Amino acid sequence: MFDEMTFKSKVTHEQAEHIIDKLYLQECTRGEAVYWQSSAYGKFDAVHAIIMDGKLTMRFSCHKLWSKWAGEGLDNSRPFSMTDALATISALLSLLQLPSEQVRCDRFELGLSMAVPDDPLRYISSVESIGDAGHKEFFVDANYQKDRQRTTLRARTYKKIFKIYDKTYEMQEKGHEVSANILRIETIYKRQSMPLDTLLSPDNIRRLLQRFWTDWCSIQFSRDVVGCKGTKASQLEKARGIMTQGLTEYRSAQRREYLDRRISKKTWETIRTFCDQWKDRWCSMFIMAPGQLETTYRSIMSDTYAYART
Repeated sequence: MFDEMTFKSKVTHEQAEHIIDKLYLQECTRGEAVYWQSSAYGKFDAVHAIIMDGKLTMRFSCHKLWSKWAGEGLDNSRPFSMTDALATISALLSLLQLPSEQVRCDRFELGLSMAVPDDPLRYISSVESIGDAGHKEFFVDANYQKDRQRTTLRARTYKKIFKIYDKTYEMQEKGHEVSANILRIETIYKRQSMPLDTLLSPDNIRRLLQRFWTDWCSIQFSRDVVGCKGTKASQLEKARGIMTQGLTEYRSAQRREYLDRRISKKTWETIRTFCDQWKDRWCSMFIMAPGQLETTYRSIMSDTYAYART
């Protein structure tokens, strides 16, 4: 479940030498200052580190590192559990001889890769928001082809960001082989500066997993309005306008259409009467029904999460 993480720690001279050796850091200079950091090939190790002024900053992908150590390359599209993530973190700290109580986590991600039966683009283009009452809206990421990735707002001051994207497309763009139709969801926590032992405590892990489940179950897909048997198409059209725009806004918009002579007086009077009768007569006859994509997403997410949380 944990994926990309950023660790920070003060290190002694002896610890720095050991980490430089294990991560193959190269010596660099900036003016008179000397520091060590991963070379351009560091991205192939799933770990990027820099040691400067006795301080280590290390960014790595738990999932990709686990896949690499399993001989499967840098891949975070396969099933990956929280147990796998914790074992990977423990193994990395052991390799670097870095005590967990010495480390703080500045940034981390929780992610889930799901194999869906359709093109992930169909799901991504249908999501609108996440959270109770849809309080966080999804936006198309301009760095990707349209609807290959959507995120909530990513301002520097935001500490929590949600992302949904086409993992298959991303990996194919980088020239990697990957299974078809992998949809990935991630929650990104920034600016945390949390002691690693606190982050990885059983109680906190349970809270994070429950929060991840609650958040991604609250995702809002675009829905269509469905009427009960016998509903006329014209009634369905008016109900759709009211339920998507709001009664007051829909009525005002239609009145402007009439005043601008875009609809007839008879049509406006029919709409006005329908709006006047909405609460007492019509609203109980229509619902916002989940579509097949939403139903499929929730089923697959539930099954995938059940494994990943272990």
